[in-house]
Amino acid sequence: GGDPSAHVAALRDRHAVVLREVVPGFDEAEAWLLGSFSELEDVLREGPIGDAERDYDRVVSYGELWST
Repeated sequence: GGDPSAHVAALRDRHAVVLREVVPGFDEAEAWLLGSFSELEDVLREGPIGDAERDYDRVVSYGELWST
């Protein structure tokens, strides 16, 4: 429960710093990254769908995308 905003913001900021260090000046990548964090925040606000494995996959898949 609770508002996920602070946790998502901390993750977003950390990943944005890494992206800027690895791919400076790539505005499209940064826009995509920030947009995906907004999507994650929406998923977290919706809450669990009642299937623990699917709930896990819905969240973890974002981390997998960010790490590629």
